[in-house]
Amino acid sequence: MRVEYSTCQCGAMTVHLDSGDFSMPEDDFISTYGHEDENDIVSEYGSCNYCVNNWGTDLCACGSGEKVDECDGEFSECGEPMQSIEGGVTSPSNKLVGG
Repeated sequence: MRVEYSTCQCGAMTVHLDSGDFSMPEDDFISTYGHEDENDIVSEYGSCNYCVNNWGTDLCACGSGEKVDECDGEFSECGEPMQSIEGGVTSPSNKLVGG
């Protein structure tokens, strides 16, 4: 199983797995995966899906860029994360296809 990491100037970390790429704040990354090993970082982004497209494991699926538990809930997607490592959901298009 491939596991690599990228960092972004926005502070997000992206985990690259065989099942896709998943972005999250550095604090979430450290609590989930432990401390990052600089040898595993394959690239550093100036912008990433987390800060540009609002795709992240802690961001609402409606695309507002709000945290899942802080979104105002105006859309049917609200209350669900944009990405889910456990569910294999890497992006909105992946989610619609049954990710």
